[in-house]
Amino acid sequence: MSSTEKAAATKTHKSSGKHNKFVREVVHELSGWAPYERRAMDIIKLGKNKLARSFLKKRLGTHSRAIRKLHHLEDVIQEENIQHHH
Repeated sequence: MSSTEKAAATKTHKSSGKHNKFVREVVHELSGWAPYERRAMDIIKLGKNKLARSFLKKRLGTHSRAIRKLHHLEDVIQEENIQHHH
């Protein structure tokens, strides 16, 4: 490496940290669900996960983000159902 070249900065991938995660949770508690998230949850409740996934992909841009969001929303719905039964 010559003196003019600069080493590439290392990126910490997916390590948001405990504090950032906590801040996101607090903000989400205060602001609630986004309209697209509410619609996706309604589609999931109808049992149409494939439609929900394609809807989320359209909104979020990538397939992997859509799948991650779909699993998160499914978990939230499952927790809601458990809380309603107890």
